[in-house]
Amino acid sequence: MRLVLPATALGLTLALAGCDQLAPLFKKEPTREELFVLKLSQGEAAAQAGNFDEAIARYKEASGFSASNTTPTKALGKLYERIGDSRQALLTLRQILVYTPDDLDVQKQLADLYTLDGNDEAAAKQLRTLVDASPGEPDLGLVRQLASALIRTRQLEEALPLVTRIEDVAPGAADAIGLRAEFALAEGDEDEGARLLDEAVRAGESSIYVRLLRGRYFLARGNAEAARDELAIATGLAPDNPEIVRLHANALYLLERYAEASALLADLLQSRPRDLKLRGLLAEVKLAEESAADALTLAESILSAAPNDPQALFLRARAIELSNPDSLMPAIGAYRQLLTQHPSHMPTLHRLWKLLIDIGEKTEALTTLERLLTLERTTSEEDIALAELYIETALNLPRAQKLIEAALKDNPGDEELLALHQQLKARLKEVPPRRSGPGRSGIQILRGGR
Repeated sequence: MRLVLPATALGLTLALAGCDQLAPLFKKEPTREELFVLKLSQGEAAAQAGNFDEAIARYKEASGFSASNTTPTKALGKLYERIGDSRQALLTLRQILVYTPDDLDVQKQLADLYTLDGNDEAAAKQLRTLVDASPGEPDLGLVRQLASALIRTRQLEEALPLVTRIEDVAPGAADAIGLRAEFALAEGDEDEGARLLDEAVRAGESSIYVRLLRGRYFLARGNAEAARDELAIATGLAPDNPEIVRLHANALYLLERYAEASALLADLLQSRPRDLKLRGLLAEVKLAEESAADALTLAESILSAAPNDPQALFLRARAIELSNPDSLMPAIGAYRQLLTQHPSHMPTLHRLWKLLIDIGEKTEALTTLERLLTLERTTSEEDIALAELYIETALNLPRAQKLIEAALKDNPGDEELLALHQQLKARLKEVPPRRSGPGRSGIQILRGGR
């Protein structure tokens, strides 16, 4: 006998049999609010784990689910700043202020970023807005930061009452004394500035601001050893501060302690992988260590993010030159390429003319030196090199005479200059002076080209 199931039982049996396939059809879709929370938490987790690209993608997705909530955009701005991508950080923070212009936290973050980038004019403007907008009495640290930015931009008249205000509120404090020292140095009072710097460090040995100020002071005056001592302490107090680490590495570089500088920069780059300034400084150190391959890799990585960056193009050319000591043409080609984009790039002009002389391209070397002379940036060595080329080519003997006579004023007994002067006199007898008039163009000076 055949068993026949009732229709209802048959339907239930089929439904149960296919529940695995049907369940997704009835699953509730997450709301935009739930997706917002999910993407934001995923971004935070990725940032904590150091997966920065993943964190950036998730924060951007979270922003798309709630345009009115700036939490993921703020987190994105902080992340960009943390990993050293100052350009994207600035763009992100400015975007937030379009929608929430009174957000004091974002304004402060923006001011800090301007300061870190060395844009003291923009920092002062932003800090001025912050101080004016602060409810009640503004934070003393904020006032000190504004005063310091004003001092660095030579707005001393506006800075002075702020300096006095901090001294009145916190007399004898290390940062207050340091600020007065910074003001005195800006006014040109070296003795008072130096005295106050010593007083400031006695008042607070662990003041990051004072240590940084003293480090800058010693570097500016050529005392790299003292600067290194101050900046080593500052680095210990704030190991993640890129400005301090850059200056510390610079002091080590000047002392030719390249391995230490390299290790210091490489360590910070682990947490700030998009910091182009750190990469550029590390590339310079690698060049000093004659690690051309490492320097070239770093320069290329900068150029992938900023293709027209003149410093990166120069570092790339230097690395190519160091890699090919027996063949200068690749490096010369790289320097020439740089000058097509940045025709007045001083380090390139200073380097290129020497290489051109080495390969016998004296006409282009002369043109390069003349460009430096026009920009009033020649060194004494370059003045003499240009004079020698003028004598050899007879293109501008009167200018050669002026250059040699100017050099002899500074070094009247220099035997090489005196010998060159005699060569010039002999050349002047051989070559008749050019006369202006019909059919004459006067003294010829090469400009541009080869």
